[in-house]
Amino acid sequence: MADLETAVESAAIERVMATFVQMKNLRHQYQVQAGKDVAYFSYAQVTGGEVDEKRLVVAGLRRLKDLERTSGLTR
Repeated sequence: MADLETAVESAAIERVMATFVQMKNLRHQYQVQAGKDVAYFSYAQVTGGEVDEKRLVVAGLRRLKDLERTSGLTR
């Protein structure tokens, strides 16, 4: 992965987590779980060719919302 892709991915992950934690009052264990999931998801998106930070953020938030719905992430 190129430096630009790495920088975009890192920035997107930080924005996703900051936004999601503001929206939801997550316990630490759920923050860690969500962070791992969004990092893995973002890596897959970037290696698939997505390098637009805004799109990565929206996709990451959507992923966490789906995870919350299906596995009870915030419970």
